[in-house]
Amino acid sequence: MSVGRVHFHVLARFPQHNPRHFIGLAKKESSVYLKQRGHAPAGGLWGERCECVPVSDLDHFGEAFKYILDHAKQGSAVWKEPTRSQPDDAFPDPDGLLVE
Repeated sequence: MSVGRVHFHVLARFPQHNPRHFIGLAKKESSVYLKQRGHAPAGGLWGERCECVPVSDLDHFGEAFKYILDHAKQGSAVWKEPTRSQPDDAFPDPDGLLVE
């Protein structure tokens, strides 16, 4: 996951093949938290919706993973789970989604 000044990227699996629902909940909760502490800009913190791209194969997974990690060079905060850099099971995986 990378979180920058104006956007974030995440490579994750979501229940029920519904990443927008769960990303929406995370955006809502983080927005409320930051507004309560005076850290959210006027007019809102997040844009509407998000782009969700299913990961098609292992090469796509690797490219997406590297793309996300490369955002550290642009000043984004980057988190990588140290014990797992690729999925345990075979692709294509309809639950493996890149959210941009």
